[in-house]
Amino acid sequence: MTDAEREIFVDAKDGIVRRLVIVQFETVQKGSAFKFLYPPKPPARYGDETYRFGAYVYDDARSAATAPGKEADRTRRYLAQQGLSMPRLLRTARLARVADPQGQSEVILFYMENADSDYPAGPLPGADEDGDLPLDAASAAALLSRLAQAVRPEKG
Repeated sequence: MTDAEREIFVDAKDGIVRRLVIVQFETVQKGSAFKFLYPPKPPARYGDETYRFGAYVYDDARSAATAPGKEADRTRRYLAQQGLSMPRLLRTARLARVADPQGQSEVILFYMENADSDYPAGPLPGADEDGDLPLDAASAAALLSRLAQAVRPEKG
């Protein structure tokens, strides 16, 4: 129902991804009745806009393995082609908003950090049925702050 374009920015050391920023633009395909309609809840300000905000840790390797051809798998394969190794676990801040009044496009900004050293091997303890472990409010705010330091929004 939509076409997506992703821009990926990577900070790596010794071939291992330490953190990355993914900017994703989605547009409704012609002829589709689909619309992006969702409130920015929970809200977070970034630049001049209000976004829907989420912060969590998730098993990116598991996500890629269980959904071949989807975002995690495609990103992992792309980065491997560039000689980069993705961590299994990613601490993630996700900002999303509808980008036009007609609901025909959205923009999503992901800020992700390698979280492998923070958790034991095996299933992510305390994760929900999707494999996400929500961050507490203080950790989420700190992650959003690191996102804002890494990617400074243009004002105006």
